[in-house]
Amino acid sequence: MCGDRDSEIAVLVEDHEMEEEIAIADGVYNVGKFGHSFRMKLFEEHFGVKPGTELYQKYIDPVSKDAWFSMQEQAMANHQIYDSVFGCLPSDSVTNFAQIDSHIQSAQGLDTSGRGAEEAVASAMGSGNTDVTSNNGDERRMSSMSDRAMSPQSSRRGTSGRKSAFSGAMNVNMKESSHIAQKKHELGHVQGHIVYFPLKFLVDEQLEPKLFPAELFQ
Repeated sequence: MCGDRDSEIAVLVEDHEMEEEIAIADGVYNVGKFGHSFRMKLFEEHFGVKPGTELYQKYIDPVSKDAWFSMQEQAMANHQIYDSVFGCLPSDSVTNFAQIDSHIQSAQGLDTSGRGAEEAVASAMGSGNTDVTSNNGDERRMSSMSDRAMSPQSSRRGTSGRKSAFSGAMNVNMKESSHIAQKKHELGHVQGHIVYFPLKFLVDEQLEPKLFPAELFQ
């Protein structure tokens, strides 16, 4: 397959050598030896599991409930560690532009070392809304910050202003090198590459492009 912006290669592999009695989807099946071993090698890399461990055994059946919840728990634990060290954006705790500033201010006080991942997964996957509170004393300052980020008159920016607000916030966050140095040891608990994707980031904002961009009238 050749894409317009990059190129991809598709390979069809027909296994003639089979692995017997592999538990898949609540049943026992014969699976291709190469295909199965290749998938497990990918799982070893991306999930950081080792053969013979309990977690490795769960991932042998990739469609089981145990495997699914283990993936979610592991992703949340890794996410919490990165958030504790770096104060990452995007984040579920930031549901609108005004909260970006307060998120930066509180980043050093986070206590998310990867523990309590099960509760965090349940909260993130649940149907209920997450209440996010802000400091009343900072409302005026955060409101003005939000207005500057959203105003098309500010440096002649419309949607680009939002991008600047993001990049500026992330740059300020990354400059807290002393905080990162103090918590860097937590990164040793990261397992694999999988992380949780914050689905509630800017959920309260209207991010659809405007019918008539403000730049047309400037």
